[in-house]
Amino acid sequence: MTQENKTEKATRRRREKERKEGRAAQSKDVVIVGSLLAGFFVIKLFVPYAVAMIRNLCVDVFGNLGKMTGSTFEGRSDLFFKGLFVFFMIASPILLIIAVFSILLTGLQTKFLISKKAIAFKFSHLNPLKGFKNMFSMKSLLKLFMESLKIFLVGFVLYKAYQRSAESFAKLMNVDPRSGMLFFANEVIKIVFNLGLVLLAIAAVDYLYNWWSYEKSIRMTKQEIKDEYKEIEGDPQIKGYIKRRQREIARHRMMQMVPKADVVIRNPTHCAVALKYDQNKNSAPVVIAKGEDNIALKIIQVAEKNKVPITENKWLARKLCKTKLNKTIPSETFKAVAEILLWVYNLKKKEFGYSEKV
Repeated sequence: MTQENKTEKATRRRREKERKEGRAAQSKDVVIVGSLLAGFFVIKLFVPYAVAMIRNLCVDVFGNLGKMTGSTFEGRSDLFFKGLFVFFMIASPILLIIAVFSILLTGLQTKFLISKKAIAFKFSHLNPLKGFKNMFSMKSLLKLFMESLKIFLVGFVLYKAYQRSAESFAKLMNVDPRSGMLFFANEVIKIVFNLGLVLLAIAAVDYLYNWWSYEKSIRMTKQEIKDEYKEIEGDPQIKGYIKRRQREIARHRMMQMVPKADVVIRNPTHCAVALKYDQNKNSAPVVIAKGEDNIALKIIQVAEKNKVPITENKWLARKLCKTKLNKTIPSETFKAVAEILLWVYNLKKKEFGYSEKV
């Protein structure tokens, strides 16, 4: 299926499926640049602290330098472990901040996506033909161009920094070491700041490209959206069949209630309503069956077969057809229905010789 046919945006279900597979839009450059800049900022804050610790270590080392010549100097291991401790105390905050920012920046891009499938081993990754094909893909060529652009821009920034500071560096020979170190540190900060701006711009472009590429890759065809809808909601043909079967079952149950009706009111064949009145259960007659056209004819046929009284009243039939099934009749029809029920009971009295209270 060609990419040109995929013109529709990915659905929410498709995006969830992509996340389960461990795929999301992200840029490694954002993570690398952001983490390095955060690490450099921590280095800048920790410089006085690091210098003080290194100075104290150097005092201890050079103070005991004469004693170290002997093979029995017991403090040698203490100085070694002290040096490791100083290294750990200086490096650990920097490494910790870099690790935290790496996790944070990755999480912000992927909404903290964690997928077992993404880290699972796949034999397809060892396929040399697939790897060779990826080497010469358009994506790889674009990545090569971006890496070359980054190298060029970094080199350009360093070259401009050298041009600006070359003469000043030559004059460091005539200043005291402390002033020279401060000047050198300030120049390094300027260079890193300029590099950071350039790399942040590149990272932003890289993220936008990766986001666009990801959105393009998960686009769907109209047929895929239809198929997905069928999976979620069910096949429309099957749903239609189920609804038809439900209507047939409901109609069959309704027809089973017609023989129990007290009377059927018709108009004359357009609609028919079967009423049942039980004084012990309901305050008014209840519509137990109703229908129009073919269903109305069926109700009349069942009523005739089971000798249920049938009467014609166009206005009343139309009014009762609007009443919900198994609900009592509207109050405005009470008088007309009462007259019909009285006629029915008088009819039964004459035919079977008994009467019921209306």
